[in-house]
Amino acid sequence: MTFHDRDQVEALLDGLVIVELSDSEFDGPSGRGPKHWHGYDVVARA
Repeated sequence: MTFHDRDQVEALLDGLVIVELSDSEFDGPSGRGPKHWHGYDVVARA
């Protein structure tokens, strides 16, 4: 797993054309019990 905020995600995509960048938040399980997750979905091209 990696942990980045939105600014860091955008920096990782520097030099690419971002077609879509969306984020989601949800509660779900983890190896240590319940957790609040924040995830990013990315579609980008060179």
